Amino acid sequence: MLSMFSSIVEKCQSPTERAHSCLDFLVLQSGASAGILYAHGEKGLRRAAAVGKVAEDPALDGWAAAYFKNELSETDQTAANSGPPPAPETGERGERHEHRGSRFVRVLLSHRAERGVGTTGMALLVIRDDADFVYPARLAAALSLTLAEDENVETLYAS
Repeated sequence: MLSMFSSIVEKCQSPTERAHSCLDFLVLQSGASAGILYAHGEKGLRRAAAVGKVAEDPALDGWAAAYFKNELSETDQTAANSGPPPAPETGERGERHEHRGSRFVRVLLSHRAERGVGTTGMALLVIRDDADFVYPARLAAALSLTLAEDENVETLYAS
């Protein structure tokens, strides 16, 4: 799965194409029906890509930004644009959130590095009640590392 992800990333010509393709793969591999990818930049969390039936929704984007900020405030974070190569990341199942009839799972995008845990953004994955959802911990770490290579994404490191 990670080699397929790497192949997808290598074929992309721009950060926008890379964000969309990576999110599409994350949605497919997890069993979600749609998703939104948020990347952390100089001005905070921004919507980088959306896949499937997910409308622009300032309330949902605001909720995602508040959740991201809250998660990061629980640990000491320092900003940097890049870091050393990561080690494999593991994660826990995301909590579910309902918004306007859709059920979302939050996936924090982080990877291990010599400086600590680097966090680059988050994804909201839309899940159906009848779907077999698989939390994409390893893929989320790979996506975080991919985002960290984008000059418009700011990686936050826990010390």
